[in-house]
Amino acid sequence: MVSLQIKQHCKSARLYIALLLVTGLVACGFEDDGKINDRAPENGLYIEVELSQHSGLDIVMAVTSIFQDGKPRQLVGGDVVKVSQGSAYTLLTNRHAGLQGYSNQLAVLADNAGQPFHVEIVHEPIETREDRWYPSDIIYTDTGPGDLVGLNTEITLPEPLTLTNANTEDSPQLFSSNLPDIDIQWAAGSNAETIYLRALVDCNDGVKTHRYLSEHELGGDDGFESIALSDIIYDLADEYPLLHLAKDLAKVLLQDTLNQLSKGNIGANYIQALSPLNPIASDCDIHAYVYRWAQTDIDNDIGKARIVGSTSDVTHWRYVGANND
Repeated sequence: MVSLQIKQHCKSARLYIALLLVTGLVACGFEDDGKINDRAPENGLYIEVELSQHSGLDIVMAVTSIFQDGKPRQLVGGDVVKVSQGSAYTLLTNRHAGLQGYSNQLAVLADNAGQPFHVEIVHEPIETREDRWYPSDIIYTDTGPGDLVGLNTEITLPEPLTLTNANTEDSPQLFSSNLPDIDIQWAAGSNAETIYLRALVDCNDGVKTHRYLSEHELGGDDGFESIALSDIIYDLADEYPLLHLAKDLAKVLLQDTLNQLSKGNIGANYIQALSPLNPIASDCDIHAYVYRWAQTDIDNDIGKARIVGSTSDVTHWRYVGANND
């Protein structure tokens, strides 16, 4: 469940705004038009934030991106997004090469379990400069907070999602055709959340390798849904393949999740390692991340925002198609 109360303090005025915090989600189809985020309007402020906790991890991944008039807007001069739960907090200062967005993770302490997370744009000119080569408390003139400082909201994560028919990476469910529907089962939730799937696909045709991330809305939180494998393993010969490629914020979130699950052994640009080939004529490992998804969208005079809290689990499939062409 997501609760939202966003305020912006502007001199004497107190403007209550819904600051959208989102997921860095889907694309808009197979053809990648090069846009970082198709949801960002051409005019005005747009913010996305997603907080997500993966099964078995005692940390929450947090990602955000900000747009102004359809273009990425950077936080500068010590302004930064702060995520806190109780007394624990983190600043979203991490960047990933080639991807738009800020990220970091926050440890979930036992005393804070079940508490909402507070997300706010704050002005922290010293803490945001701690990674500089020179002492962070000198050679710096504070220009003061920017106009976005004060925007804030609260997010309560959905209950943990647990798959009941998951396959391990060492023993994936096997497919030799992309025609079957794949059943996905989980312990049904007590609230009316939505279930999403993000498929991280690694393919090899014997010569080249290719990696991509697709995203799919599965349906309601009733414990069972299916997805056509052809929605994930596509054929370049199809004029309009049914594929929705994920955009930057989803990639940043999954890069951070994989880094945690691999204990730092994943490559820094793992998600960005792309090279074209035809998946249907390749062997592909599919890491299927299933999310319980609570989302709030905001649209008012100040701007637009998308807020997502999610929990996830993973299952593994393998498609063997290198000899199918």
